[in-house]
Amino acid sequence: MVNLASNLADMASRRADGVGLRVGEIETTYKELDQASARVAGLLGERGLKPGDRVGIMLPNVAEFAVVYYGVAGHLRRSPGRSDAGRSDRRSRRR
Repeated sequence: MVNLASNLADMASRRADGVGLRVGEIETTYKELDQASARVAGLLGERGLKPGDRVGIMLPNVAEFAVVYYGVAGHLRRSPGRSDAGRSDRRSRRR
């Protein structure tokens, strides 16, 4: 299934160090965004969410919205049992 999360995964593999998200002066690479959203997807699965379940996201206009959005969308493309939760290798850099 092709969705926005699979597009992110594709960009993370092709341009891992490219800027995937910029909020003010803080930049997050495609790789960092993909890893963070994978952690969200893993947490959703660990909490019993299954593909097809409905999820509401209510966040202000912040960078974390993208992480959660891609994590929810990515939950559909993750294999059962896969979880990247607990890894904390997201680094932000200043322009």
